[in-house]
Amino acid sequence: MGLIESKMASCGLAIGSDALNRHACPGRLFEYEASAGAASFVIGKEEPIAEIEGTCSYASDISEFWRIEGDRYIQSTGLSSGSPSGDVYPMWEVGYVEHVTHASKSLMQKLGLKPEDYSYSVFQQPFGTASRHIMGRLGFTEKQVKLGTIANIIGDCGAASALLGLANVLDSAKPEERIFVASYGFGGGSDAFSLKVTSHIDGKRPEVPLKEILERKELVSYADATRNEYKYLQDLNPTFL
Repeated sequence: MGLIESKMASCGLAIGSDALNRHACPGRLFEYEASAGAASFVIGKEEPIAEIEGTCSYASDISEFWRIEGDRYIQSTGLSSGSPSGDVYPMWEVGYVEHVTHASKSLMQKLGLKPEDYSYSVFQQPFGTASRHIMGRLGFTEKQVKLGTIANIIGDCGAASALLGLANVLDSAKPEERIFVASYGFGGGSDAFSLKVTSHIDGKRPEVPLKEILERKELVSYADATRNEYKYLQDLNPTFL
């Protein structure tokens, strides 16, 4: 965005891609939530389908989930999930809730806007009900978050989570409608965006909407998923004691 605004580049490609399922340790609750996904957006000034009205970021340094260099599996601070239940709740509060709330409120204050000024809101979704948990803290409604909620269908796809939710909203959004987006990354960071849909969107909608793509999914057994993700590898040179 900075390169476009400074005219150092005419357009750019922003990509959010993740494969948390490949790095979820077998047997942990996080494995149930972890998935994979990717989304990309072209950012430029020529006939945009939505204008970025403003952004705001809030970051700190907390260790909730991490992966040590060389290790395959994601580790946590003794917690197995990012959902607000049991012992996990304190980490959910100081991590996701605090950062998303701070970035979101700061952006709306900066722009002089309120939750009711938005037709849709999209949040990072580490689990299916995350959007519903955070919407009440910020003043958004079930109707505003419904279309941007996809984790209940495909799980936590990490860096692609909020962007896929945004893509699903853009498939239905109308000109002049506002969209609020707030992401979150483990380690303590949230980016909030305010977008306003333009009249160019009607001529640039995809032939196949995201909703239809998600409906094409094929369910597989846990055994097949584990095998496809190479979670258990046979030692070709076993040592027998």
